[in-house]
Amino acid sequence: MTPHSVTGRSRTCSSRQRSSRFNGWGPKVAGLIVVEPLPVAPLHVRSCMTGAKYADECAFVTDSKPSPAEIGYRSLAARIRNVSSLDIDAISCPRMPVCDALVTGTLVRSDYDHLTPRYVGAVADEIDWALHSVGAL
Repeated sequence: MTPHSVTGRSRTCSSRQRSSRFNGWGPKVAGLIVVEPLPVAPLHVRSCMTGAKYADECAFVTDSKPSPAEIGYRSLAARIRNVSSLDIDAISCPRMPVCDALVTGTLVRSDYDHLTPRYVGAVADEIDWALHSVGAL
């Protein structure tokens, strides 16, 4: 059986159910930011890098179109006041649709779908700009 984190599958609820969960929050919260899921690597990047001769061996190609989850989050953000959806795919994969294992010498992912703390630190200004662009800061 494939782990859910590898396939991107998880328990889901309908858009109506998600929307009803957030609708009551409007006047109570200053804002809610939903960080959209990153492209899921077909391999454990850190493990791949330990045995790879070249970093390109651990790069992967992803679909540059929004995933169904991303489309759902964007739809919710468009309908619900104080909710924003943040897409950081281009930050995690600067050469989209190619997602590199290393960017400027820094390991990007620690596993299938998590960025390394060092990479997040390296792209902090880009993440800050993205947060500003959706009105989160």
